[in-house]
This record gives sequence, structure tokens and C-alpha cells, in this order.
Amino acid sequence: MKIMIKLQIYYIEKRIKMDSYEYSETIKELETKLDNIEKIVNPEKLEKKLKEIDEIENRVDFWNNPKEVAKIQKEKNIILRKLNKYKEAKQALNDNKDMYELASLEEDRETLEEVFKEINELKKRIKE
Repeated sequence: MKIMIKLQIYYIEKRIKMDSYEYSETIKELETKLDNIEKIVNPEKLEKKLKEIDEIENRVDFWNNPKEVAKIQKEKNIILRKLNKYKEAKQALNDNKDMYELASLEEDRETLEEVFKEINELKKRIKE
């Protein structure tokens, strides 16, 4: 019985170590993808464009031209979607890395398993 329990613990620890390696490789891959996305999306440029749109919207005569309003609002919504999607992915990756670090320090196997599951979901989200 004791041997069986020790074997189970050994295999669990081995699985977590293997998952930890895979996790670190996945993190590297996702960070690279996010860096590439950042170069394409250019969040600073999008933030600047949003400020410009806000200035346009604050003009007294802006709301008098429905066609211009529709055009500007459409552009603003596209920018916001891109920016939010990028920021959410980046924040989720950072949160996951922080959770992994804490769970590793505390040797919390249950949380580590959850972190490994979440990183796979995040991987799918970033690939979209």
C-alpha cells in the first residue's frame, strides 16, 4: 500500500515537472506572439488615435454631421476592440505567470494544475 502511494506521488511530481517545462516553453512562445502582435497592433499609436477621436467628438459641431459621426464611431469601435483584445491577452498572460510563480513557491499542485489548464485556453485566445 505504501509503495503504491509513493508511486502515485512520484508520477504526480514527474507529471508536474514535465508540465512545468512545457509551461515555460509555452510562455516563451506566447510572449513572442504577443510581442509580434504588439508590433502589428501598435498600442501606442492606437491610444494616440483614440485621443484624437475624443478631441474630434468634443467639438461643438461634430454631432451635426451624422455621416461623419457614424464614420468616426465605427473607427473608434474598431480601435477599441483591437486595443482591448491585445490588453486583455497581455494581462491574462501576466496574471497566469504570477499565479504560476506563487503556486510554484508554495508547491501548490492544485493551483499549478489550474495554471496549466488556463495557459492552454490563453494559447487558443492569443492565436485568434
